[in-house]
Amino acid sequence: MEQKNVLIAVVAMGALIPMAGVVMMVALLGADDGDGAVDAAPAPQPPSAEPMEFEEPMELSLPEVDVPETLTVEGPLDPEHVARGFHRHRRELLMCWEQHSGEPGVSGTLGWTISPEGRVTEVTVDGWDSAELAGCLSERVHRWVFHSPEDGEVQVTRQVEFPLE
Repeated sequence: MEQKNVLIAVVAMGALIPMAGVVMMVALLGADDGDGAVDAAPAPQPPSAEPMEFEEPMELSLPEVDVPETLTVEGPLDPEHVARGFHRHRRELLMCWEQHSGEPGVSGTLGWTISPEGRVTEVTVDGWDSAELAGCLSERVHRWVFHSPEDGEVQVTRQVEFPLE
């Protein structure tokens, strides 16, 4: 008699690893020993349900960002928060500069309005030598989202010189 190996895939939603959302895939191998029945390997056991031990929770802190003198914030939003948002998106602005200019010392002014919902609703670009660079910068800034100001809109202006640090 010829012996055949059979592969059976089973998706088991047994014990999930906490916070990983893992679905276990289990492959069972069996063999037909000639009696017409597939003899499957024993099913694997789920991981033990012993409680996990965690270290003390870490205190989260935001990186310190200096508020540059070239940043003006008018309205109910902390200038440090706006500076942090600018800092977080500076790579997007650098990409525009690299794509449309790349010349050191290129500078201009960016202005934007932050709505009560935290979205940038209006962008102004002044003093840029390249219309393509100004358009790219405007498009990028328009996508930014900040914390919602508590009372009304916020007007921001920032003098920018490339390359950014």
